[in-house]
Amino acid sequence: MKAKFIVLLSFVGAVLFGMGCTWVKPVEGVESIALVKAAVVQDCEKLVTSTVLVTHKVGFINRNPSKVANELLTLARNEAVALDADTIVAEGPAMEGKQRFGLYQCR
Repeated sequence: MKAKFIVLLSFVGAVLFGMGCTWVKPVEGVESIALVKAAVVQDCEKLVTSTVLVTHKVGFINRNPSKVANELLTLARNEAVALDADTIVAEGPAMEGKQRFGLYQCR
């Protein structure tokens, strides 16, 4: 019985530790990517719409929504760097670890 408790406690500890980790790392150049409202990009060239996805649950436990949102934004900025975009626009809210962004060339 004690061994099962220790295994369960180890599992719970690992899950809680994993929930606090940031899994998405920014690539070089993301600091120059602007996140703006749709009205700002009216005179810009839209390159693509990108749907980004991160883990929003660890097991049956939801991850911190702000961490998930930050990771979604980082992924969108990483994608913008790869496609030579300089501006991104969220095209809707984040839902279950998924969000759509428009990637634009404005400068």
